[in-house]
Amino acid sequence: MLRKVLQTVPHEHPHVVAALLTDDNDFKINTTNEEITARFKYSSLTFHIIQAMDLDVSDKKSFNQTERAKKSARLTHDILCQEDMPIPVQQKLMAALLVEQATELAPLIEKEAAKEFSKPNNGRNSALATLRSRAQEKYWLDMSAAERARAREDAMRPERGAALTLALSIVKANRHKKWDNGRLDCDLFRNYLADQRAAKEVWTLLEDDVLIVLDRNQKIVFANVENLATLLFGKEALDLLDRAIDLWSFFVPLPRPEAARRLVDGYIRRIHPELDPSKATVEELQNAKMAMAHYGCWARKGDPTVGTSSRRSTPASRGPIGTTLVCPWFRSFRRPCSGPFRR
Repeated sequence: MLRKVLQTVPHEHPHVVAALLTDDNDFKINTTNEEITARFKYSSLTFHIIQAMDLDVSDKKSFNQTERAKKSARLTHDILCQEDMPIPVQQKLMAALLVEQATELAPLIEKEAAKEFSKPNNGRNSALATLRSRAQEKYWLDMSAAERARAREDAMRPERGAALTLALSIVKANRHKKWDNGRLDCDLFRNYLADQRAAKEVWTLLEDDVLIVLDRNQKIVFANVENLATLLFGKEALDLLDRAIDLWSFFVPLPRPEAARRLVDGYIRRIHPELDPSKATVEELQNAKMAMAHYGCWARKGDPTVGTSSRRSTPASRGPIGTTLVCPWFRSFRRPCSGPFRR
């Protein structure tokens, strides 16, 4: 069934696909200058096909130039109503946090400053980078819009207090040259807040079982199938997979308590302290286990990474069981960018 639909849509217009495959001749077609959409029911599933007439999968620039993308960006900007966190605000918040967390961070920053702080990786992995990340988190996730406005006003005033003045001088003296709010200097906490607001107030919620997006040439850009694994392999196979992952999680050594692979890890541990291994008691650790948080590959516009394999990245010496022994059938998985659709 799914194969038939995916084989048909690149060769027939959406309204023709709906007319050919619908069970009861009950389908809806909507046409604008930018998009053609078709919704119909085939077998037990509801299908939603969108053909974006202003999108060309072979032209990467067209993804941001579609009417849907521009409208999404415009409305998201309007509801957030704030630009990037100004550098003076960032520095002043970093100084305030450095005073509050001096016991933890000051010795690390002094040690790094004594070495070559200009090393490229220190833009992401240094103690000062951690301090900057905490300042961004506080600004976007802990402050209201009114509080952020006051922080911008306060940043323009001279600093008072010896401790804050000293901390601010340390922050400015050791600032990484790439922290310029430029195109390559991404503020992930602002993006998180913008995406969260857009998901609630801008993007359309699609509740169909199958969503397929085509470009102007009817090439498939994106396809999403709810409960795909259950449809392909059956519930019993999925239950067995769940059990296998559950057993696997007990064999894998736990990470170091301070380990963090993503910038958001600190935020998650703060709002969910039960997930912070550093706060676990000896009694709780015996029941702790690893979790499979991400399964797949990075998403990209157009054709994503090819040949990327899914495997555990820790050295084999850390555990007796390797991925190739447990799951020899792991192969590359593709997950194209979904764009401004909300599932």
